[in-house]
Amino acid sequence: MRIGINARLLLRDRLEGIGWHAWEIIRRMIRNHPEHQFVLFYDRREGILIPEGENIETAVNFPPSRHPLLIWWWCRALGHACRHHRIEVFYSPEVLMPSGTSVPCLITLHDLSPLVLSHSLPLAHQWYYRYAIKKNAREAAHLFTVSQFTRSEILRVLQVHPGKISVVYNAARPSFKPITDSAGIRNRFSDGHPYFIYVGALHQRKNVDQIIAAFDAFKKQEGSPHKLIVAGKFMGKHRRVRKAIARSGNRAELLIPGYVAEPDLGPLIAGAEALINLSEYEGFGMPLVEAFQSGTPVIAADRSCYPEICGQAGLLVNPYDTADVVRAMQKAILQRPALVEAGFLQAGKYNWEESAEKVWETIRITAQNSSHPSR
Repeated sequence: MRIGINARLLLRDRLEGIGWHAWEIIRRMIRNHPEHQFVLFYDRREGILIPEGENIETAVNFPPSRHPLLIWWWCRALGHACRHHRIEVFYSPEVLMPSGTSVPCLITLHDLSPLVLSHSLPLAHQWYYRYAIKKNAREAAHLFTVSQFTRSEILRVLQVHPGKISVVYNAARPSFKPITDSAGIRNRFSDGHPYFIYVGALHQRKNVDQIIAAFDAFKKQEGSPHKLIVAGKFMGKHRRVRKAIARSGNRAELLIPGYVAEPDLGPLIAGAEALINLSEYEGFGMPLVEAFQSGTPVIAADRSCYPEICGQAGLLVNPYDTADVVRAMQKAILQRPALVEAGFLQAGKYNWEESAEKVWETIRITAQNSSHPSR
């Protein structure tokens, strides 16, 4: 079987949430099924990640696709490329898929934020992703998503048939693990001081400004030496985040390192007092499971998918109630041993191998049942 794969997110030293999902699922399918041929479609030649395997072909379709107009163009070119490479079934770890082809496509909808929180995106991205989600959810042979919460959102907003949707959870990579030298990590990253951490994109939907407000209140109440590390790239609309950083009464205690690549990210999370994520809307929240697996307590918003992903292991808070967040920060310190143990148990519920095999089995069945060979 010849399986086409959207590999445009596999960029060296630039993987984030969806990119890591793509890498972990794709490389496992290629490794576990050497009897099939995988054609990976990229949008550039330089700086790409290519999984190991002799059953791989790579193809580059220009242009590099980050602006919505270029994404649309790339998807059109992808349809022609599928016919040229005789693709029998196509898998995409994101919502994008080839246009103008009868090849059965399986796509992944990580969340519906472009539909339910469109104000958090620049205007051109709002328009394109609203269009792409509605169109591709209707036309795809199957949809994957990463939580039961998002599955319910797809059913509610898009009214897709329930049998067309499968949940494949994310997980944490082996590099996220407990550390024995927490003092060394703190000396390296925070001048020896204990710290809380946020990991993720810096834009308005993530409520990073609320984390900074809670940190300021915690510092005022406790008078502690703690710092706050805010690790991630500014993306989309992020004016509130920049204002919160500039206005913080503890600006010198805010550390903004930008995007943190492996192998630094694992130790950075493991050395934290707690990870804080107050995002308004998420499909999964991979840093939560990474923190659990690292032996780091988690403070998370009490909405969207977070109650599902945290189970009983996380401290769930109202993200807009500063006092509630501060109380959770205090609990994370005082109740650390119990929270760490609960986090290990919760992290064990998520497994990349199981998720990759679930994706593969659905691809296999779709190809087997399809009466639409590539043209």
